Amino acid sequence: MSPNKPKHPQNNPPATPNEKCRYPESTNRHVYVEPGVQIDFVKGIVEKYESAQEDNTTHGGKVLFWTKISAGLLLIYVGLTLWQAISSHQSLMAIRDQFHQDQRPYISITKYEIMDPISGHRKEPQIFEVGKGIHVNVEFKNVGKTVAVNMIPHYHLVFGKGVIDQIKTEPKDVGAQGASVDPGGEGSVTAISLNDTFSRETVAFNSADVMPWDGSMPVIIFGRISYQDISGTFYCNPILVQYTDRGNWANLKYFAGVSPSGLCQNENR
Repeated sequence: MSPNKPKHPQNNPPATPNEKCRYPESTNRHVYVEPGVQIDFVKGIVEKYESAQEDNTTHGGKVLFWTKISAGLLLIYVGLTLWQAISSHQSLMAIRDQFHQDQRPYISITKYEIMDPISGHRKEPQIFEVGKGIHVNVEFKNVGKTVAVNMIPHYHLVFGKGVIDQIKTEPKDVGAQGASVDPGGEGSVTAISLNDTFSRETVAFNSADVMPWDGSMPVIIFGRISYQDISGTFYCNPILVQYTDRGNWANLKYFAGVSPSGLCQNENR
């Protein structure tokens, strides 16, 4: 071997013409978009967002719809409950009132009889006599189921043309003490023709105050019987009748500007 022939390092083999140099591979990637190619990445995100919004809107609409339905059902339930409560209350009140009406005392006028002032018995025939005072028994009965307490009668007899000026409503019985009438109990008061019909409110009377009948008509008896039940409720039975003939008396609906209800002072009838 020639001593001048260069030696190659053992660890560095000579490069050959066909051998390419090797370099570390790059991690960078370059995307080349050819003309006409579209990237749908952003569009897909937008579509997904819009779809999600539509889903949220649909869901919110359903929630609102069922919320309205629930509110409507709740309102109907509250209305039905209130209606049932009112109906139950009204039913109870009706039952109470019905029981009260069924069990209340009720004083009814049963008869009018012309009396003989001398004998104190029923007069026959049932007619008046000119020149004599008129005495008429007003009979009553408690046809109710309970006792009537504090019963106070008001009764007046007037005749002739002046009756229009004499018929009037009397004040309410406040603080007055009356009698008691048991169920089925009966009683009577005597209406008498007096010079001043409002001067007498008791059984006693002065014979000098009696006004003889002059034959004039009409003959009217008016007044009321007021009473209470044991619970303190006030009642009133008005009296407004006119003599017709031979012991017959007609109930009047209206006379001299006064009706039967006007003779009571806001009491129950």
